[in-house]
Amino acid sequence: MKLPTACSRCRRRRKKCFRTKPGGPCDACAKKQHHQCSLVPTCPQPRRVSPQPQHVSAKHNDLNPQSSLSHDLIEELVENYIYYILDRPHTLFHLPTLRTAVREDTLGDALLSAILAFGCRFHDKPEIASLGPAFMQKSKNLLKQDMENICLENIQTCVLLANLSSSSKNSESEALFVALGIRMAEILGLDRPDPEDSEVLRETKCRVWWTLFMADRWSSVGRNLRRAMPDFNQETPLPMDEDVFHHLDVDQGSERSPTRPRTLGLWAYNIMLAKQLGPIRDLNKQWNQEDLSEDYVMQRVADLAEGLQLWEAGLPEEKKATEENLRAHSAKSLGGPFLAIHTGYHQHFVLLLFRFLDLNRTQTPKTIEYAELCKYHARSISQLVQLSRQVPNCAMVFGGVGYMTVASSAVLLHTLIFGQQDDTADIRAKLESNYETIYELQRYWPSIQNSVKRLELFQKTCTRPGAMQTYKFDKWMVRFLVEHHLPLDEPEGDLSPGETVMSCRVSL
Repeated sequence: MKLPTACSRCRRRRKKCFRTKPGGPCDACAKKQHHQCSLVPTCPQPRRVSPQPQHVSAKHNDLNPQSSLSHDLIEELVENYIYYILDRPHTLFHLPTLRTAVREDTLGDALLSAILAFGCRFHDKPEIASLGPAFMQKSKNLLKQDMENICLENIQTCVLLANLSSSSKNSESEALFVALGIRMAEILGLDRPDPEDSEVLRETKCRVWWTLFMADRWSSVGRNLRRAMPDFNQETPLPMDEDVFHHLDVDQGSERSPTRPRTLGLWAYNIMLAKQLGPIRDLNKQWNQEDLSEDYVMQRVADLAEGLQLWEAGLPEEKKATEENLRAHSAKSLGGPFLAIHTGYHQHFVLLLFRFLDLNRTQTPKTIEYAELCKYHARSISQLVQLSRQVPNCAMVFGGVGYMTVASSAVLLHTLIFGQQDDTADIRAKLESNYETIYELQRYWPSIQNSVKRLELFQKTCTRPGAMQTYKFDKWMVRFLVEHHLPLDEPEGDLSPGETVMSCRVSL
């Protein structure tokens, strides 16, 4: 039996039906103090969260499949999600609302299972950590059963499952869940603020919409797909400051709060940065067009580099990449999101300037400058990722960090093999730090194995006989750089057997 997506009162009035508090009355009923909202069950049943859904192999779960996780353990796993993932690869939840829903057992099973699929992976006990795939599959099954229920909670579930699929070496499912979430969001009109919504709900919808925008950008790049959302719609408000958002009153219902100055948050600047990703990808994919002149390439690179520099210059002082700002964000439990946007900034530059590492292209003062700038940004990625492992409340352990670390390592490897720098020891140290990060990420995300294989292929390309003459920015290098979700074959030509990247960390 299909569950209703709107309460009977809203259906009679033909109004959209939204709930700020999962499990509570809809916003319209709450505002009118209509306490008989049909969406609220009269006799709610306690939830039993089975760690292993039907049809999931027992190898994913060493616990009794019929047992229930204790409520304390569920809350602990949700806190793992909050500490390691929240507001990093996506921004979907108002923190007090999420915690209240978990505490009161009002969060939908599909959404809760997806959150637990994240939280399990960071648990110290192997028998709990191994439950991640089982909870992911359970969330998928529940979402499929409820797919026609177009609601905010199901969109949030789509995003979580997209991220989980990407990190589990299933980029096809990632693309499907992103597309499904986008269509649901468009149907609900999440890009158009509803004045009847509470401030918490308006901001949550805003964040879900922009998360889908970001997911569409990265998913389409990784699989070489067309983007499903338009480039940029400034009419949709950008996310507010994260600290302000997470301190909004969870019990304000649908009453509108007084107008306050809207300070843009970290995710707002993350979205502005993402505007540059599509043009950079498009330029890289044009590498073999015969009518593409060097003058055009240089001008396009200059324009895109200027756009990135303007983004960095336009950051408020308190959001610039300084040690003081990092400590301040760490104190507010926002160190991870803070480092994530700045790592993304350097990653955009690496993607843009990687072509200038090609030693076969004509060397000019400008191309040499761009090559050195590429190396600088690769080093910066390594430094920020290392800080995320050293400074409290700054963890960055989502799957995308592996991709950025591999890109950084590729530039550092190229510098170490072909360069004549005096800072060889520093390059080796940063490579070692990168490999430690990749090794740690492999504990949580199967997709990191693909990143390691790509880096090994890159190393072989740089160390084969005649590499100085054969290393070039070609179709293979473009695929290595941008199509991070697709299989990558060895480049043409004989490769030296060599050692693997992970086994020759010190000997390089």
